[in-house]
Amino acid sequence: MDLEPRVQEVAEELGDRALEWVVLAGGFRHRTVRVRLRSADVLMRFGQRDPSVEAAVMRLAAAEVPVPEVLLERPGCLVVEYVPGTLLADVLADPGPPDMAALGEVVGKTVAKIGTPQFSRPGFFTGPDLDVSAQPPWSEQLVGVARDALSHMPPQRLSESQRRDWLDVCAEAARRMEPADVQARLVHADVNPKNILVRRVGAQWQVAALLDWEFAHSGCPYSDAANLLRLRDDYPPPFAASFATAYEREVVEPRADWYPIGQALDVFSLSQLLAHDVGHPVADRVERLVREALRDGYWRPLNCG
Repeated sequence: MDLEPRVQEVAEELGDRALEWVVLAGGFRHRTVRVRLRSADVLMRFGQRDPSVEAAVMRLAAAEVPVPEVLLERPGCLVVEYVPGTLLADVLADPGPPDMAALGEVVGKTVAKIGTPQFSRPGFFTGPDLDVSAQPPWSEQLVGVARDALSHMPPQRLSESQRRDWLDVCAEAARRMEPADVQARLVHADVNPKNILVRRVGAQWQVAALLDWEFAHSGCPYSDAANLLRLRDDYPPPFAASFATAYEREVVEPRADWYPIGQALDVFSLSQLLAHDVGHPVADRVERLVREALRDGYWRPLNCG
């Protein structure tokens, strides 16, 4: 796809002109372009059929957490302000980053605030008014969603016996997530270090922006924390421990079993990621995670120390 005409067309809709632009790394589903206009830098994301729901979610979430300002949404394109910062993934990959406990606390508090907005019922948003569709409880959907995902999974990802064992994990997860069926709060649904921008202001860490709200829905916010902690063994231990402590202290509708519930909800994402082609970096990492979980037990307690 030749992006230059589209970039200039969108820039003209903004009453500006693109001086230069570069396609950013990542973007497994879309192409994200950083564009320098005459007036400011922006991010243009191409490929989403209708970004109006995501734009509405971002405007709602902005009252609670830092998000980029939405500048334009139209079929096939979402434009937001460019927010300076460093991806949390890059910070956590640094062999000697400073103040990881302080960073974990700031990120934990921010993720806890995502779930502040409340809706009439759990489910997916049907339009820019953020009406929520009626649906069966999450716990009743999980095994069917997982079975369908595994039917589309590349055969080399898991053996037949591993698939059966993973479906057993899904059945147990469905039982454990039942308390989440009644929650109807905002869920980002893709809280991972590649969607969190951070920066240092003086000696303090700050979350600059939460990115990519495409999968947001009404449900149980514990899944966002579990999503971030999914690969906690890859993070500096002080970050993960401080994140979990801060999240537990700040989260709305606190429960002592928030992590097992969130861990159960994360099985939705893990199962669906297994269906991606081999070579997809996130799906390949999830495959290794699932294999480890089947070997060592999925329901290990939250121990970030």
